Amino acid sequence: MGRPAVLAIGSGLAAVTVLAAVAMGAGAEPGHPEFDPDSSLLVSTRAELRICLDTHGQVDADRAATELAAATAEVGGHPDWGPSGYGAAPKVERGCPTTLPGPLDRGTVVGPGVTATPGPYRTVVVVLDGPTADRYLADAPAALLPYERMLVGEHVTATVSQAVAVRADFLGRPGFAADYLTPALGLDPARR
Repeated sequence: MGRPAVLAIGSGLAAVTVLAAVAMGAGAEPGHPEFDPDSSLLVSTRAELRICLDTHGQVDADRAATELAAATAEVGGHPDWGPSGYGAAPKVERGCPTTLPGPLDRGTVVGPGVTATPGPYRTVVVVLDGPTADRYLADAPAALLPYERMLVGEHVTATVSQAVAVRADFLGRPGFAADYLTPALGLDPARR
């Protein structure tokens, strides 16, 4: 059986990065968040990789956190992990609220949306129980979605926090780390 298809990558980050680099002014104020296309963390005020977990439906949050930590450690073996500056695999944190506004497809924002002050999380993983996943993901095992976008120019935004909505029963499978968590962390899934 082949690799599962990625449902959607809602960031279009490569195109936005070029526009943002032109649109950004030089010299950010200290402590003021700026979009940083040269950093894997994407925001000037982020000092380390942080990943957050949220659950919807009847999900065992402790088990989900354990499986996400294992998947993150697996992605830590990616050849670009070290050059990205991520360092050791981060602890999985909780407390990032997500919303499910309707079917999750390309561009559906599951977090705060456009913000001038992005939060600390580079990646947010939203774990859904079976009935919730059926309602929002249809037949897909997972979907890549924007969580936070930052205004980087006039009418130009960049996704600075990526979300992965995933079925609870797919979270611990190898395809999750390779095909969904890897790109959600800004790493190329083709380079393994």
